[in-house]
Amino acid sequence: VYVTGSRPDIRVPMREITQSDTPTGFGGEKNPPIYVYDTSGPYTDPDAKIDIRAGLPALRQGWIEARGDTQSLDGLSSEYGRERAADPATEQLRFPGLHRTPRRAQPGKNVSQMHYAKQGIITPEMEYIA
Repeated sequence: VYVTGSRPDIRVPMREITQSDTPTGFGGEKNPPIYVYDTSGPYTDPDAKIDIRAGLPALRQGWIEARGDTQSLDGLSSEYGRERAADPATEQLRFPGLHRTPRRAQPGKNVSQMHYAKQGIITPEMEYIA
């Protein structure tokens, strides 16, 4: 079950928990189902196409790009990241179908969720987790 947010691309995975009736003196009182956040994400969705070699879908990519305050990097920018990428011992840890480039804030921009919240901006990420 997915709960759609204010935009069609905000789809939060939920589980529906059926409740039994509440006993009363005259039979039973119906209880509605309860919806809880499904922390397993797409892995319990029977309609999801799962390819563990491809990694998870880039759910936030469109949200991030729409804000226009980040830029895509040509490659890994940290020395540690480049060392790990070049290390043959870590090859089996990589997702062969995953080819995403890292992003960073544009000069003079702050792209943290805390910054947006202090500006009174509710991001799709905030809505998704709320």
